[in-house]
Amino acid sequence: MPDAITEPTTETTATGDAQGDPADLGDAGKKALTAEREARKAAEKAAAEALARIKEFEDAQKSEAEKAADALRTAQETATQSAAKALRYEVAAEKGLPLEAAARLTGSTREELLADADVLKTLIGNAPAPRPDLTQASARGSAAATGPEAEFAQFLKGQIG
Repeated sequence: MPDAITEPTTETTATGDAQGDPADLGDAGKKALTAEREARKAAEKAAAEALARIKEFEDAQKSEAEKAADALRTAQETATQSAAKALRYEVAAEKGLPLEAAARLTGSTREELLADADVLKTLIGNAPAPRPDLTQASARGSAAATGPEAEFAQFLKGQIG
C-alpha cells in the first residue's frame, strides 16, 4: 500500500479561489476559459431575465385575481338589486297596485314592502285606470282605420262597387 496519496497542487488567487495561472493554460485553455466566463455571464443574464418574467407573471396574476374579485363584487351587487326589484314587483302585484307604483315601494324585507304597499294603496285609492278619449280620433276615423289594411279595404270597396 502506498504511504500517502498525493493531491494535485493548485495555486490560490487573492480571493482564495483555487485557480491556476491563466498564462500556464496555453492558447486553447485561454479560449476555453474565456468561453466559459462568457457562458457564465450569459447564463446569469438569462436567469435574471427569467426571474423578471416570473415576477411580471405573478403581478399579472394578482391583477387578474383583483379583476375577478371586482367582477364577483359587481355580479353580487347586480343580483341583490335584481332580487330587490323582483320582490317589489311581487308585492305590488300581490297588493293590487299598478306595476308603475312598484318602484315607489321602500323597504329591505318583504314585511316592510308589504306595509309600505298598504300605505301606498290607501294613498292611491281604488281609482280606475284612465280610459282613452275616443273623441280624439283622426278625421278619417279611428287610429286603427288609417293603417295599410284599412287603405286596402277602401281600395277593394272602390273596385267592387
